[in-house]
Amino acid sequence: GQRSGFVSGAQAGKQLAAYSQIADTSWFVVSTIPVSKLTIEAQSVRDKSILIGLAGFLVSIALALILARSISAPLERLVHGMRQTETGNYANRMTPEGSDELTVLARQFNEMASKVDRNNVQLEERVMERTRDLAEANGKLSALSLTDGLTGIANRRRFDDMLAQELQRAARAKAPLALLMLDVDFFKNYND
Repeated sequence: GQRSGFVSGAQAGKQLAAYSQIADTSWFVVSTIPVSKLTIEAQSVRDKSILIGLAGFLVSIALALILARSISAPLERLVHGMRQTETGNYANRMTPEGSDELTVLARQFNEMASKVDRNNVQLEERVMERTRDLAEANGKLSALSLTDGLTGIANRRRFDDMLAQELQRAARAKAPLALLMLDVDFFKNYND
C-alpha cells in the first residue's frame, strides 16, 4: 500500500505513529509520539495569541481613557460653553489647561466671549442713551406741537385736546362747563 502515513497507537488516541518507507527498500522508519506533545506547540501559540489580544484590548482601553480625559472632556466643556453663549450668557469662561490645540481654542473662545460681552454692554448703554435722547426729543416735539412758536401760548391743537378732556371730566362729574372766548382787536399788529 502506502509509502508513508500515520497510525493510531495501541492506546486509542493517546499516541500516533508516523511511518515512511525508505526509497528502494522494503524498510520503514517508524516514530511514535504522544498526541499531547503534538498539540503543545499549537496550544502555546493559542495561549500567546490570547495574551496578545488581551494586552491589545487593555492598551486600547487605556488609550481610550487617555483620549477621553485629554480630548473628549475638554471638547465637551468647550461645546457647553459655546452653547451657553447662544443663550446670551457671555460670562461663561473655559479654564484652559495645557498647550494643545484645544487649549488654544479655549483661550480664543474666552477672548471672543469677553469682546462680545464688552460690546454687548456698550451696545446696551448706547441703546439706553439713544432711548433717553429720543424720549427728550419726543417731549420737545410734543411741546412744540402744542404751543405757538412765536408767542409760546397753547395752540389750536392743545385747545382741542384740552376741550375734549374737560368735556369728558364734566360729563363724568355731571357738572357744567364754561368756555370763555376773547376777540383781541388788532391782534395781527401784536403778532407782527
